[in-house]
Amino acid sequence: MHVCMIMSSYHGENTFQSGAELQAHTQIQLLKSLGCKLTVITKKRSSQSQYKEIVNRTIIYRVFPTGLRSIRAALLLFQHRHEFDVVHIHGQHLFSTPVILLCRLLAIPTILKITIAGQTTSPMALDKLLPKGWNPCRKLVNGVSRLTSAYLAISTEIVDELKSQDIAPDRIVALPNGVNTERFHPVTAEEQQQLKYKLGLPPDKKVMLFASRLIERKGYDIMLEAWRNIHLACPSTVLMLVGKGSPEAVHALEQLQQELGKDSIFYKGEVLDTAPYLQASDLFIFPSRQEGLPNALLEAMACGCACVASDIGGCSDLIISEKNGLLFPSGDPAGLVEAVKLMMSKSEQMETFGQKAYETVKANHDIAIIGKQLLQLYHNLLDGKKPVTINR
Repeated sequence: MHVCMIMSSYHGENTFQSGAELQAHTQIQLLKSLGCKLTVITKKRSSQSQYKEIVNRTIIYRVFPTGLRSIRAALLLFQHRHEFDVVHIHGQHLFSTPVILLCRLLAIPTILKITIAGQTTSPMALDKLLPKGWNPCRKLVNGVSRLTSAYLAISTEIVDELKSQDIAPDRIVALPNGVNTERFHPVTAEEQQQLKYKLGLPPDKKVMLFASRLIERKGYDIMLEAWRNIHLACPSTVLMLVGKGSPEAVHALEQLQQELGKDSIFYKGEVLDTAPYLQASDLFIFPSRQEGLPNALLEAMACGCACVASDIGGCSDLIISEKNGLLFPSGDPAGLVEAVKLMMSKSEQMETFGQKAYETVKANHDIAIIGKQLLQLYHNLLDGKKPVTINR
């Protein structure tokens, strides 16, 4: 089977700018191992980007110029129309709109993955230039999207969002994100201590990890505000942050570090492989304000971290509070402090939550399982079956 994936951003093997891009790459690798041929059509991001390249058996086309990319993507798909069996679109955006129209005309099955909650209701960039409430671009994209063969919803919140848009339930496929559990997995206590030493972390402290971009949507400000009180209440903990941030975000972090002491906060910046940082950590903090189904939380759970996350959609699909982790009210630094204090009050509870988190991901979110279900969905569409008949 030859699958064409359409996404607004795909940098390649080692650099991922978003969770949606990372998840697409994870699916691509698994689908190739199942015998599929993969082609990616994405935007050209710089003058150095090649128009076509083959990376690890994945054919990648990068189209330009700005403003005409969506047309170029559709023309490229038309040129190769006899090669593709299924077109899988990651994210609802203007870039993919002509592709959906063309695939409908060519009778090529399409899957539209909604990558974040609110994607079908939020104004698009061009809409924000017009009077509030007009949103013609959003209405256009939503209308064209109805021509897709199936919607792929990665969380319960997104399923409900699509139903509120009057999308027929039998066209909505609830299929969560997956994680590579061969790469992200628990380590022994001895291995964890070795990783702490290797990463320059104090071996006698509990390590709390924030691993996301240092932006408001990810709750970076909530993490910093809460850390002041967590540091006072739990002096045996240190905070490690991994992720890319603006100069202003890094400056705010450095100021807090000076205030509380340089040994209380460790900033590692952007890293290619988060696995060793997760495996070195005792507690994972995820205060995000809006998600689809967060890869960062999946990876932390796969590594056996005890997790404290905001009670938003996606997180609440993964964590049942006080069963395999703790949830706190979104946007509430005080709630985060109380959740961490509760978690830290019982070391046995932390270990239990970490083990239960791993079991949850291993049973329901291993990419080996998700990838096979995705391949079954492709076959269902090719065979003319209802898309929701995949076996979960």
